[in-house]
Amino acid sequence: MTEWVVLMVLVRRVAVTAGACAVIGAGAVVGAPLASAFTVAPAPGGATVVTTQSEARAIHNANLKPVIDAVLPGFRGIRTKESVGTLVNRYSGIAANTPGGKFETSVKGLPNRTTIYVGVLTPR
Repeated sequence: MTEWVVLMVLVRRVAVTAGACAVIGAGAVVGAPLASAFTVAPAPGGATVVTTQSEARAIHNANLKPVIDAVLPGFRGIRTKESVGTLVNRYSGIAANTPGGKFETSVKGLPNRTTIYVGVLTPR
């Protein structure tokens, strides 16, 4: 598998998960092929995706903000009031630049009370 295909798989997986599974559906998020270190875990009414540092860099470099914000125009950060696309770009960038950092996004509560978590996991 070429790097471009891996990048496209990662981009699609994050866009679908962060997009509250609106395009493909929750079943496709869990069932689609994965990159080797890319993990997806079922969550109540959704899924959680955790990437490696290099995958976080690919996501950050892909600049998914316009795609995610087009799918989720009404979703905002609770504290920051920033769009989900902005948060994905920020936290994937932090994970990409943190040794051992991992980017995490989680969608739960589909379809009625959807919540989206975007963050960074750092080694201790």
